[in-house]
Amino acid sequence: MYDSVKTAQKVSDLLIEKHITVKRLGEMCERGSRAKNIVSDIRHKTLTNIDVFCTISHVLDVPLDDIIDNSAPYQLK
Repeated sequence: MYDSVKTAQKVSDLLIEKHITVKRLGEMCERGSRAKNIVSDIRHKTLTNIDVFCTISHVLDVPLDDIIDNSAPYQLK
């Protein structure tokens, strides 16, 4: 599974670097009333839609792998 805290931090860092507000990113991802909470939703794992993550990577002009921290090992049970 991906590390949601590290992923949210990476998105936040990229937003600052690219001079894009959290609200604007949420609007571009068509999040409606949740637009301003997009980073919080990532951090708390309430945002799990791959389409939104693809849109985030497109808006920030980085590969999807650069956004999602996949360092946490996944173990089959």
